Amino acid sequence: ALGIPMVIVAGYRANEVRAHLDRLAPRTPLKVVVNERYELGSVVSLATGLASMTGGLLLLDGDVFFHPELLERTATGSSPNALLIDIGSEFTGEEYMAGVDGGRVMALRRARIDGHEASGEWVGFARLAEPAANRLRGAVDRQIAAGDTAGGYEDSLASILPDEPFRAVGTGGLPWVEIDFPGDVERAGKIAGEIAAEIAGSFGTPAARGATP
Repeated sequence: ALGIPMVIVAGYRANEVRAHLDRLAPRTPLKVVVNERYELGSVVSLATGLASMTGGLLLLDGDVFFHPELLERTATGSSPNALLIDIGSEFTGEEYMAGVDGGRVMALRRARIDGHEASGEWVGFARLAEPAANRLRGAVDRQIAAGDTAGGYEDSLASILPDEPFRAVGTGGLPWVEIDFPGDVERAGKIAGEIAAEIAGSFGTPAARGATP
């Protein structure tokens, strides 16, 4: 919808992923790369994706269902680097939490974060200008070379925060869910219904009735 070319990293049941993308027929260029070693961890998948592209990028976890405006918030803005944060959300044991001071993300880790002006769960969306993207590539290569593939790629991203300023972009209460468990699928279905109702409502307004969807 934003006209951004896409690189999708597939692994498990990659052929089914390709077939589904063919049915979707996206309007912007799409490239699928396959990480045959996907069982090693997400940092190897990220390395596979980064190897197929250059320059700055939007980094999106593939297991997040979200309100479309959240992607637009992440993709736009005056700051070259940004992380989408659900400010005020609590750590329950699974989340990568971000600590924010003066609007800048100062810490990112899978733990409760205290001692910052604000904190919240990182949604898994990031915008990186070319210098930050190149620094992330180096961090990912070092993490893999050290054999730390069981850890998430988030550790590599966290390691560049002191040198590359990232602005915190808030979700503003817009819905999203990371899909890890069956209950998350149910939550995603509910969000989809809310978004559909919102879109239908906007096209039902007097100003929008003559608009082309």
